[in-house]
Amino acid sequence: MKKFVLFLLFCIVSISAISQSRFVYGYAVDKSNNEIVKEMRASLLRPDSTVIDTFLVKEGRFNGFISSSFKLKVPQPGKYIVRCTSFGYNNVYKDIDIRNSKRNHSISMGTFYLTRDKHVLNEVVVTATKIKMVVKGDTVVYNAGAFQLAEGSMLDALVKQLPGVELKKDGRITVNGRFVESLYVNGKEFFSGGPKMALENLPSYMVNKVKIYNKKNELTGMAVKKKDEHLIMDVNLKKQYSVGVIANIGAGRGTNERYSGRFFGLRFTSKSRLSLMGNINNMNDSQSPGEDVGELSPASTGGGLQSLKSGGLSYRYDNGKGCYIQSDNTINRTDNDNQFNTISETFLTSGNAFAHSLNKSRMLNTNFNSTNTMNYYTERFWMRSSLTFNCSKDNTSSRELSGNFSSNPLLLINSGVLDSLFVSPLNQHLRQITLNRRSQDGMGKGRQLNTTLGASCRLLTDKQTKDGLSIDAQFAYSNSTRNNFSQSFLDYPSSAATIADNRNQYTHAPTRGYNLSVSSFYEYFLRNDMGNKKGDKIIMLSPGCGFKKVYNSSRSSLYRLDKLSGWQQRQLGLLPSTNDSLLLAIDAGNSYFSNRHETIYSPNVRGNVLWSLGTDSISQRPSLIGFDFGFGGSFNRKSMNYYRDSKFFPISRRDFLFEPNINFLWMGNRFGDLSLGYQFSSTSPELTNLVNITDNVDPLNVMLGNPDLKNSHSHNIHFSYMKFQMEHARAVNVNIGYHIDQNAVAMGFVYDKTTGIRTSKPENVNGNWGINADLSYSGTIDKKGYLTFSNNTSADKSIGVDLITIAGAAASSRSTVHNLNMTEKLGLDFRRDTKLMLGTQFTCNWNHATSHRDDFNTINAFDFNYGMTGQIELPLELQFSTDITMFSRRGYQDKQMNTDKLVWNARLSKRLFHGNLILMADGFDILHNLSNVQRILNAQGRTETFYNVVPRYIMLHAVYRFNSGPKK
Repeated sequence: MKKFVLFLLFCIVSISAISQSRFVYGYAVDKSNNEIVKEMRASLLRPDSTVIDTFLVKEGRFNGFISSSFKLKVPQPGKYIVRCTSFGYNNVYKDIDIRNSKRNHSISMGTFYLTRDKHVLNEVVVTATKIKMVVKGDTVVYNAGAFQLAEGSMLDALVKQLPGVELKKDGRITVNGRFVESLYVNGKEFFSGGPKMALENLPSYMVNKVKIYNKKNELTGMAVKKKDEHLIMDVNLKKQYSVGVIANIGAGRGTNERYSGRFFGLRFTSKSRLSLMGNINNMNDSQSPGEDVGELSPASTGGGLQSLKSGGLSYRYDNGKGCYIQSDNTINRTDNDNQFNTISETFLTSGNAFAHSLNKSRMLNTNFNSTNTMNYYTERFWMRSSLTFNCSKDNTSSRELSGNFSSNPLLLINSGVLDSLFVSPLNQHLRQITLNRRSQDGMGKGRQLNTTLGASCRLLTDKQTKDGLSIDAQFAYSNSTRNNFSQSFLDYPSSAATIADNRNQYTHAPTRGYNLSVSSFYEYFLRNDMGNKKGDKIIMLSPGCGFKKVYNSSRSSLYRLDKLSGWQQRQLGLLPSTNDSLLLAIDAGNSYFSNRHETIYSPNVRGNVLWSLGTDSISQRPSLIGFDFGFGGSFNRKSMNYYRDSKFFPISRRDFLFEPNINFLWMGNRFGDLSLGYQFSSTSPELTNLVNITDNVDPLNVMLGNPDLKNSHSHNIHFSYMKFQMEHARAVNVNIGYHIDQNAVAMGFVYDKTTGIRTSKPENVNGNWGINADLSYSGTIDKKGYLTFSNNTSADKSIGVDLITIAGAAASSRSTVHNLNMTEKLGLDFRRDTKLMLGTQFTCNWNHATSHRDDFNTINAFDFNYGMTGQIELPLELQFSTDITMFSRRGYQDKQMNTDKLVWNARLSKRLFHGNLILMADGFDILHNLSNVQRILNAQGRTETFYNVVPRYIMLHAVYRFNSGPKK
């Protein structure tokens, strides 16, 4: 390690010793939409307006730097003027005073905001084949006009079609496996609480381009290079929607009591933005017919039925110079009606164990979130402060039937195992293999309050070199209370000697805590003259440190109401009339109180070395090579006072967690963009897992503590490759990752084969590792660009290790399962123009699991689907969209789940009043075949779960658009 550090320092010192001429650089954008200004000419002038140097800007972005930046050579220190000109824009001027600098040969001029010249004639529109995607440096730009969407589609429908982009059910977005942290509109944050609000309510017809890039430092313009890069999705609106008032309102009513209502209003000015949105529906936010085949899969509909009522209000005022205030407020009310049937198999050394369960639940949740931000910016100082407030409350009710078996009950009963289990008298053969059966009813209420106050600032200590000090501070407070009731009946049919367990329980669990953190780092640039010319470079070192203080207080009081006389069969949710009576029912052994304190000091040093290789002669892109690294860790001091069953358990722990990382990159070369990185991370065990106690709140699942747990460590190596060819719009992405875990925490358990009781205990295990690879390709395959072929191949190989013991055995058994998951997705789309779109797709997922155990049955499970999607413009302003897909499953334990289901959806829409009014008729799951089954497989066993889904329906709805822009 010492030799490696010396090598890095040698490289940095050697590179920094090279001299270079002095330059000024900057870039220009359209002030109205932050778009790069093409064909912009920058000039360096003397105070008497004599031209010294000129530079013609070319468009692009490069590793978080604007590769379209101009670069002007400065002959000597002194006062100068920089002028930016472009056809159709007014000229912009900036003065600069250049002084001597030993370590910086390039001085940033920042951003030039160009305003349009109103006297320029209107642009000429040329119709051509639209390219879906281009790559400019490290920015991916999607052309929204190249994607054909059904009438009335929202932003989420567009995002689902973007190559390399995946939209999760909860609204999270990934791009080539990386999560998008924030969603911007026209370069500015939009509903900072999360992208889901914008995805579901922003109409897709307003979008011009979607850009993906790394977040930049507010002052330096550099891409953020931290432990987790901040990936941005920036939605650029069409010019006619960037200023003025836009409104979109829709409503619909369907069969099976389905309904939908939506409102979106947006007012833009040159300095402000006001957004108002509302949404009400009970369709699980399912997508529109005609979108990608396979996207409306059984799993994509989510488990259960959901009714949603949501609203949002966002306001932003921006002075155009980087100073703004913004307030984002949302309120959501959801009603979830869930029903799922689960079949599981636990891998044991002397015969596997089986379980069936049926759970029905209802949950009403109301959530309010408010995020308020103020940003202050000057050329040398930046500060941002934020206040976030979140509160929520919920009401739940549930009913569960479950049974555990010594052998597979499906060999005795083809279906309806739980129905047969809870009838009287119980089938004799079923009784012999039934270890336990339980029926349980529950209800509960909860509330939660969270508030966070944060501030970040950065001061440029040297305006030319961009050296600067950054400070971040945050204080968070949380408070929550939960009250749960449950009644359960549990017996053991195959064991006459075991007494039945009948319980009536009440739990009161309040928690509160705070989190205070302060961190700072200093960025010192040995060189900072990055541009497009060969030899330009950036060399930066950044020492930093952090402090964090965490406090948490929690209490859980469990009352066994069934211990009180006459309370065994009382109505669920009732409590004794006096507090003294309630205290008589306290279960001291399963009630606890804890105070936890945690103090963390985290020194670190980061570095970044980037070297420009000039413009590649083949790709015509700026080429760059470099690396960034980080060496740091954290000194953790944790303590907890834990009280349980009149006993005091003091826990304290001190750790140093070392977390180095290094990443190499080569971008803009003719072969593609390459990156290779390594990261080492460590985690210390949860303090509650270190307490030597027995928790038997659930009599079938007993939990133990383990004071001997050690720190866990993980080694991660990742490699990525990306290449884009403008010809045929071909894009290739390769991602490979490998990880190995040391002292991973596994919940080993002892299984009683007589009663089915599982006693779990956290244990450190070694042998867990995994490797994954993902290859994706998309591009046109014909000369005119009508046919687009896409392919995504992924493979994930993992080794999972767990500890499993049979009660009475002399020693625990190590359970190791080799799991291979492979997915292949093929797609072929035909789009000749905006009037016709046809698509086909095939997706197959194969799950293969093996083990060296003699009693292990190899698992081979297949989920595959294939189908077509289409959209066509018809006479009389009609549009028809449809998708039809066959979903198939093979290799499931329950033979009834090995099915073929044909799912068909369709939409017919009619445009009126120049497209401002759209009438639609939707058919969802017309053939009534949609179902949802999910599978989980690990070293302990496999689980198959069947969820209830949205019933088929026919819906009629209308959407009205309103747009009022400024007079031209």
